[in-house]
Amino acid sequence: MPETITRIRVGANTIGIIGLKHHLAEVAQSHGDASDAEITDELFTRLKTRNYIAAPATERYRSAFFKAYLTFVGREVPKEEGGPLSVRILGTGCGRCEKLESDIRRILSEEKILAECDHLREPKEIAAYGCFASPGLVINEELKVSGRVPTEQELRSLLGV
Repeated sequence: MPETITRIRVGANTIGIIGLKHHLAEVAQSHGDASDAEITDELFTRLKTRNYIAAPATERYRSAFFKAYLTFVGREVPKEEGGPLSVRILGTGCGRCEKLESDIRRILSEEKILAECDHLREPKEIAAYGCFASPGLVINEELKVSGRVPTEQELRSLLGV
């Protein structure tokens, strides 16, 4: 079975994790009744075998793996205070998706907003956000727009400018 690489946010960085989806599914099935700490331990134990994790970053990875698990099983992910804004453009790469990404990046740059900006193109990742019409816009893990390109004024408002 070829292992896939899934990008997740670890601290302020986006990191590719080998086998994340596979292990999330296995742990959800085998440890569904376990405590959050046991689930976190199990995910970390499984994932560190195929992914390099520097010792000082251990807690950030453990937290990121558990947040990915919460999302995978449909549980609420606690909001993080502070840190950069998280912006995700959802769409397979059509012209409208590319325009939305361009508009977002331009506004972030003009306003000097510290943000992590990703463009997710895989249909399963897009659907995981509940977005079934592209383009979609997710800000701090909350779907804000689906199926259209917002006006510049609306984008600025959504970004808090």
